[in-house]
Amino acid sequence: MQETTLKKQFTERDLQRIRNLAQKKVHDKTVTSVGYTKAEEHHVEGDVWEENGKTWTIKNGIKRTLRKTDNVTIPILCPKCSKPMKHDFDKRMYGIHQMCLHCVTEMESELKMQGKYEEYEKELVRKNAQYFADNITTGVDQFLDDLINETYVMEDGTIQNWVGSGLDKAEVKKQIMDRIQKLKDTIKS
Repeated sequence: MQETTLKKQFTERDLQRIRNLAQKKVHDKTVTSVGYTKAEEHHVEGDVWEENGKTWTIKNGIKRTLRKTDNVTIPILCPKCSKPMKHDFDKRMYGIHQMCLHCVTEMESELKMQGKYEEYEKELVRKNAQYFADNITTGVDQFLDDLINETYVMEDGTIQNWVGSGLDKAEVKKQIMDRIQKLKDTIKS
C-alpha cells in the first residue's frame, strides 16, 4: 500500500468548515470579518415601509414595491358594463379609465374604427410624460446625493469615491432640471 502525504496542511478555517459540513451547519461562518455592515431591518407579512424612495411591502412572503394603482379601491362591478372586476388588469384599467379592461378594449376598438385612436394614444402618452416630468423632480436631490456621495472602504482600508468624483452637485442638478423643463415644454406643445 502506498502512503500519500499532503502537499498542504489544512488550516483551522478549513477544518472548521469540514466540521460544519459534517454537522449539517452549512450556513455557519468559519471566520469573523471586521468591517461595515448595513443595519438590516426585518419585516414581516403585511409590513409597509419606505426605502430608497420606494414604498415596499411583503405579500405572500415576497418583497415587492407598491404601485400607486395598488391603493386604488375598485368597485366590485364595472360602472359601465356591470360585469365583475376581478382581475388585476381590471384594477389597472379602472385606475386610468374608470372602467374594466373589456370596456377599455371596446372603447379603443371603437376609436380605431372612427379614426380617432391616434389622437387618443398621443393624449395618453402626453399625460404619461407629464406625470413623469412632475414626479421626477422629487427624486433628483436623493439621486444626486447617492451619486456624488458614493464612497467605498476597500480591503486595505483606503476610501474610494467611485462615481461622483469631480462632480459639482449644483451644476448636475441645473442640467437635469433644464432637461426636465425642456421635456415639460415639449409636452405642452
